[in-house]
Amino acid sequence: MVVLLLVLVLALGDPGMAVADGVPPTLASGFDPQRAFEHVRKQIDLGPRPAGSTELQRAKAYLVSEFKACGLAVTEQPFETDTPRGRIRFVNVIARPRDGESDRPLGGAKPRLLLASHYDTKWLPDTRFVGANDGASSTATLLEIARVIAAKKFQPKGHSLEFVVFDGEEAIKEYSSKDGLYGSRHYVEQAKLKSPRGEITHIRALILMDMIGDRELGVQLPHADADLTRRVYRAAETLGFRDYFHYVPHTVMDDHFPFVLEGVPSINLIDFEYGPDHTWWHTSEDTLDKLSPNSLKIVGQVVLKMIEDWK
Repeated sequence: MVVLLLVLVLALGDPGMAVADGVPPTLASGFDPQRAFEHVRKQIDLGPRPAGSTELQRAKAYLVSEFKACGLAVTEQPFETDTPRGRIRFVNVIARPRDGESDRPLGGAKPRLLLASHYDTKWLPDTRFVGANDGASSTATLLEIARVIAAKKFQPKGHSLEFVVFDGEEAIKEYSSKDGLYGSRHYVEQAKLKSPRGEITHIRALILMDMIGDRELGVQLPHADADLTRRVYRAAETLGFRDYFHYVPHTVMDDHFPFVLEGVPSINLIDFEYGPDHTWWHTSEDTLDKLSPNSLKIVGQVVLKMIEDWK
């Protein structure tokens, strides 16, 4: 039995380490946690980044530059709407793999898998809130996932991939039908308008990440789609990360919600227990020292494994 286990370890390798000679590398093994952690650092170095701010414009420029550096086609989706702070201009950032022959982004009527995050921080005029975990951690992980997929030129069979970074996830005051989730609500509205039946029907799944950098990681799956929950558990089990993921029977208001309302299978990977009694959330305590590259790796590798195994 010991010999058999040793053979299996040598054959499969540690998902966080280089694979053994002769074993083809997986998508998950390509995830670089230090590169992802540096993406977090670059975002928070800009300071607080509420919707409509100059700092968020700089964050957007950084995201666009990084996606393009991966060879992805990038589209900006700007819009303006009224908020409790007045009229604000928002910009979603959308990236897709390119068609090698025509240099056009893949997509169209092909069934689509969306991987998403948000890049704004909550407007807190009396608090220096840089959102290391809430915003920067998941966006950094999404950038690294996109780099790995683009480098491997990977496409899940029969599907196209799309990376979306939403603006305006944070409510100005309190979440309502008119406050918060601005970017995801706009994306869904636009998707419903495109093509005769609406482009929303082409979206087969949304995998959303938010607040996944906590050094004491415990990812909740609040009221998630059953099939996507099974896919998360299966990928996490394969990689040895199953204990970090837990289903919870309550709802967390986040960017997956507008998609759920339209019947799109969705899942939100979120660690909504941040600091003692959740006291670091939306405070000046949400800083880089509270995060771990290993947490980014765990979530990033699980999402990559899900995509690699998609059928």
